[in-house]
Amino acid sequence: METMSDQSAGKREEAEVFAPVGSVRDGEAVAGGAKAAGAKGGPRGLPEIGSVVVGRVVGFTDNGSAMVKLPQGMGALLPAHEYSWVDQQVDLSKWLKRGQDIDVVVRKIKMTVDGWAFITVSHRRTKADPWASVEREHPVGSKTWACVREIAEGHLFVELETGYRAMVHRSELCWENNLRSAETMFAVGQWVEVVIESIDAEKRRIGASHRLAQENPWASIERVHPVGSTATGTVKVLHVRYMLVKLETGFVVKVDRTEMVWERPSTDPRMVCTQGQRIEVMILGIDVDGRRIEASYRQATADPWAGFSRRFPVGTELTVVVEQVVPFGAFVTLPDQLVGLLHTTGMFQPTAARCVGESVRVRVVEFDASARRIRLAELAGDDAARQSRVTRAAA
Repeated sequence: METMSDQSAGKREEAEVFAPVGSVRDGEAVAGGAKAAGAKGGPRGLPEIGSVVVGRVVGFTDNGSAMVKLPQGMGALLPAHEYSWVDQQVDLSKWLKRGQDIDVVVRKIKMTVDGWAFITVSHRRTKADPWASVEREHPVGSKTWACVREIAEGHLFVELETGYRAMVHRSELCWENNLRSAETMFAVGQWVEVVIESIDAEKRRIGASHRLAQENPWASIERVHPVGSTATGTVKVLHVRYMLVKLETGFVVKVDRTEMVWERPSTDPRMVCTQGQRIEVMILGIDVDGRRIEASYRQATADPWAGFSRRFPVGTELTVVVEQVVPFGAFVTLPDQLVGLLHTTGMFQPTAARCVGESVRVRVVEFDASARRIRLAELAGDDAARQSRVTRAAA
């Protein structure tokens, strides 16, 4: 355990070796080490660029780099990204200890006008670059095990068994339509199987996929859910234009607002279903390559239009309720929540006396099931009914 006296000695040694304040060049801090050869009070010589020496860690910088004392007695900077070929985003204060000996290679020596030498060293360059053989160790398409190191913005960052770091994009987590988040699927420290998708040795990047390491359920989707079949699922997402339903088999289907109800050509799904509700849908289409399934909520139920003509043939008189008054007439609610048009040519006059919610006696004059259209004509009412309308409008 490091004592206070050890810490004080280390600080004195650090202050002695790195007395000159460093500057910032090319994004890395550069620390001063000692006077050049021949300078008054300086060491007899500088190390050669490319030479491998054993340095001793004497301190750390705020950006995670380490300060190293060379055998010649001068100081040098070991940048954080020069410690490892594989992991270049490290904090060396967590990897190294003060007083620890470490092999380094001299990379740069910069002389100042007043004779100071600023030296940068590297630890990773004392070893062969493993990225030179990464494509041989992990060919594209190969499967391997990896440990989850970080989960950020829905992506997975894993460390392969050989020490390389790889990124699993959120679109490559599973075969589902990304309704599950990485945080709910994985945990840091968990071992997962991945498939290598891409390698960029120059940029030190590896792209991997977790879903490709699993059996592709979409290969059998058309057998499991043939077009025209019905399936049960749970409403997961409600939007003004569509809703997403997760089937019991794990697939996610999209239901457009035009496929919500029979009564209206387009209905906000939020007005029909609730999140978490279990419903039945009919499969309308499957896009295996795009991993999309289109479904219908209304077609999984009986079509009320099919039986309307039998129950209310042309000429039938019935009572309807005014739903919306428009310049050319009114839309009214029929039995089974169907909507019909009461046109002005059918004696209906859209005046201020006509009220939404008013009951009107009408006759069915036209029914077109294919076009989803019902036309109605108002029956002549008695004087008391008409006077009641005027009184309500005036109030």
